Amino acid sequence: MESTNIWWSRHEPWPMIVHVYQSGSNCLEKQTWLYRGRTKMEDEDPRTNRNLSLVLHEPTVLDSGEYTCTIKEEERVVRTKSLRMNWVLSCCCSVRVAKSCSPGVL
Repeated sequence: MESTNIWWSRHEPWPMIVHVYQSGSNCLEKQTWLYRGRTKMEDEDPRTNRNLSLVLHEPTVLDSGEYTCTIKEEERVVRTKSLRMNWVLSCCCSVRVAKSCSPGVL
């Protein structure tokens, strides 16, 4: 899993990069401005525990929509998982987006 890259993205209302984990570390400069400073991988080293959950801080109604987790190895897509999140109230400081995009399920 050394060369594994993890991309969290959205495609509505326009294509956005939510979070990128690449070459063993978070690659936040690739994020869409809307998510800067608001995301982190739940596990500091997802390659070790295979936990690819994304934590989204300060969620709002604007964060509602479909999120896609894409796992790439050697630039080849090995798994893609999408889920829809609907925020009704912004009543919490952070939310875990998903725990279901795991390379162990290949």
